[in-house]
Amino acid sequence: MNKTILLWLMTSVFITIGCKKDQTPAIVKSYPSTIQIGGSNVTITDFTTTSFTELDVNSDGINDFSFNSGFIPGGSLSYIYSASVEPLHSNISILYEAPTDTLYRGTLITIDGVAPSIFHTTYDYIGPENKPGTSVYQFVNPNIADYKTIGDNFQISSSFSSASVLLNYHHVRQDYGVTSVSGDTTYQVGFYHEAIGDYYGNDPFRYVGFKLIESTGEERLGWIKLRVTNHYQLAIFQVGLLNSN
Repeated sequence: MNKTILLWLMTSVFITIGCKKDQTPAIVKSYPSTIQIGGSNVTITDFTTTSFTELDVNSDGINDFSFNSGFIPGGSLSYIYSASVEPLHSNISILYEAPTDTLYRGTLITIDGVAPSIFHTTYDYIGPENKPGTSVYQFVNPNIADYKTIGDNFQISSSFSSASVLLNYHHVRQDYGVTSVSGDTTYQVGFYHEAIGDYYGNDPFRYVGFKLIESTGEERLGWIKLRVTNHYQLAIFQVGLLNSN
């Protein structure tokens, strides 16, 4: 009987110890819900090479963002400049805003020349006011970076996008084509498109915020310090990541 009781006690102790080991909680880092650009509670990584097509913000071997920029020249008056950033997975998102821009559309008829040329020019452009012969066509809401400067704050609850976000955009296109000739009159149709969204401005540096979900499930804020020149040329200088509490 004594041996049976002893065996039961030893088994109970073993089970109890085993259960307590399984209940040891994992260490989870807790991050503040607000970050200040240039603040002290941030780990900063500076880059000597500023040209990136993809970027790993927390050095875990997984690229988090891709960057796209370019210039597309065209005919007489036609060019497109653009720069954008795109999250590469579902655990990263970019701080953004979607302001309401106005898209105007209309037709302007002009007569030119001794042997008259009649131009039917269709305007399609985004701008602060309508041009002659145009009216409001629709409102558009492009997703653009919500740029920050030193001293600015943003929060976990701010607006973040998991889709591509514009860093800058500048697009002008104008085309003309002869449609018909009747006697001494040439009829031409023109198309003019203008969408100038110089969102970056003229600052030497701007900061783009982001939100990263760590492997533990914790949300962590950070920023990317960058510059856009000539409407589309992009340089990445720094990443800042908020430290845990």
